[in-house]
Amino acid sequence: MHRQTDACLATSGCTADQFVLLGLLAREDAVTQQELVLRASSDPNTVRAMLVLLEKRGLVARVGHPTDGRARSVTLTGKGRRLLQDRRGPRAARGENPAPKRIGVWARLPG
Repeated sequence: MHRQTDACLATSGCTADQFVLLGLLAREDAVTQQELVLRASSDPNTVRAMLVLLEKRGLVARVGHPTDGRARSVTLTGKGRRLLQDRRGPRAARGENPAPKRIGVWARLPG
């Protein structure tokens, strides 16, 4: 399933794992990297590396957290929302589940 999703996303330049992070950010913007780690059930170093790549592509923005000097808040950029919309439809880009009753690869991805 992971290979199938990677193949579907290949033209967007995103991996399935990166797309999961974008979907999580579409649900709730301006979350800390640590919160993304928990929501993605991933390793902090892996999430950080993916965010660096997504930030370089202009899909996310990372800024210092307003109250915790050690934390960084992550937001989805307009470009990131457009990518989600192109790949999953306008409801997904707004953080809504585009096909709650559908079975398949896209139904299992967050967002």
